[in-house]
Amino acid sequence: MNNVKFVTGKSQLKREALEQAAKETGFTNFTIECIPTKSGVPEQPIGMQQIQDGAFNRAEQAATHDATAIAVGMENGNVRQNFGGGKHEWRDLASIVIRPPNIGGYQLETESISFPTKFVEASIATGQTITAGELISREHSLCPPHDPHSFLTQDKTSRKSLLVATLKIMLEKIKQDYINLGLTPTDKVHTIDIPNGKTSYTLRLPIIEVKPGIRVALFDPMGKPELNEVLGKALTKLIPDDTDILVMPDGKAQALLHVVGRETKLPTIIFRKAPKYLKEPIISVSLNSITTAGTQHLYTGATQLTQLKNKKIVMIDDVYSTGGSAKAVHELLKQIEGAELTAIIVAFTEGPALPEGILSLGHLPLF
Repeated sequence: MNNVKFVTGKSQLKREALEQAAKETGFTNFTIECIPTKSGVPEQPIGMQQIQDGAFNRAEQAATHDATAIAVGMENGNVRQNFGGGKHEWRDLASIVIRPPNIGGYQLETESISFPTKFVEASIATGQTITAGELISREHSLCPPHDPHSFLTQDKTSRKSLLVATLKIMLEKIKQDYINLGLTPTDKVHTIDIPNGKTSYTLRLPIIEVKPGIRVALFDPMGKPELNEVLGKALTKLIPDDTDILVMPDGKAQALLHVVGRETKLPTIIFRKAPKYLKEPIISVSLNSITTAGTQHLYTGATQLTQLKNKKIVMIDDVYSTGGSAKAVHELLKQIEGAELTAIIVAFTEGPALPEGILSLGHLPLF
């Protein structure tokens, strides 16, 4: 991923960890801006809640500083691990929060290492105003206060190495999520929520120019099985009870049709953009689309003609924009005896105004 900007806190060690992790996960030409951030928790956080809150607060301030950058907050602290019988051990770990633009937030903790009990409890006795690492350093001059891990593990593990390992996991996940969504950190996006059971599924669609002066929120369900499952199940609820068969014009939404077909147990047909593999007789109509230059055609053949004869038919599609695809499907069905198009159901309508008579999960404006 190229030309990405990170914003994080002032800690030199944590900045170096972020830089190393970004390089090792394939980020190139990136920059890191370090700003003062306040954790909002004691200097020595104790317990997971304080550690996580500190990381979240730092990431929140970084995101507020620059909403177009990937904001990173990191906070170390001590947690008590109980073994029963009054026995316990103190361990140090870091929580990392990353807030990339457009795709939500991520939180993960590093592995932990054992910290001497007397130093943690001495830190607590100060009101958590002096860190356990600082107290170890005061007693052992060879221990750096910001990286007691190396001293305590005899250089087997450093605080930086634990941060790098966890940051790499998170950055790999973030890269893949950007790829899966077809987004970059700098994209302008349109957000829309889709009902998904008792919760909702949030779509973040990049706004792109498809023709001079026409910018749309690009909805592309290809290669996104989870998205097609959510949308397909939601669309299923809109299918009229007397429907015999589902059809779709050839395009990027075929997986969506198959989910609806599976959920409704109705047969499905794709009207193709080339007559290949269709049996004679073949019928066709012309098709014009807002996103494709020139005139295309839709075709269907003998096998499909038999299936569609005297049937109540619902057209499924991803987006209804100018109505070109719907008109082409309607014209095709008019050539088939008894075929009746009873409904047009799409994931989203699109355009300057909401079209009448189209069932959808939402509307995408033009930009």
